[in-house]
Amino acid sequence: QVKQSYATVKSTTGVTDEESMMLYIRRLIQNLWLPWNKNFFKIAPSDYISKLSCNVLAINGEKDIQVEANSNLKAIENNLKISKSKDFEIKIFSGLNHLFQKCNKCTIEEYSDIEETIAPEVLEIMSNWLLSRIKS
Repeated sequence: QVKQSYATVKSTTGVTDEESMMLYIRRLIQNLWLPWNKNFFKIAPSDYISKLSCNVLAINGEKDIQVEANSNLKAIENNLKISKSKDFEIKIFSGLNHLFQKCNKCTIEEYSDIEETIAPEVLEIMSNWLLSRIKS
């Protein structure tokens, strides 16, 4: 179980008092019943990752508040170890958010305020990883 700080919860949910908490909970429950969400929550990524046989580069931003980097990548790595994939790399990018941007507040609302589309170090790792596996 991952615990978020009060500041993170407040900045990502808008919950500041009892009334805003109840509104947030109502909206969350309504969204959970949308067909896309119902199907999304039924998917077990391990069912698919454990059956891979291709090369894999799995990456997360350390400041990602949508997908907790350590537990996500550990689960991916554990499933890759039992898969047929023999060439995989797991990497956490320090100081980057869900969109692999350098962030200050590291909130969802900040995404559109950041001019950087994707941090250059992510593009470099991705391109080097791909180029090293391309057969000429």
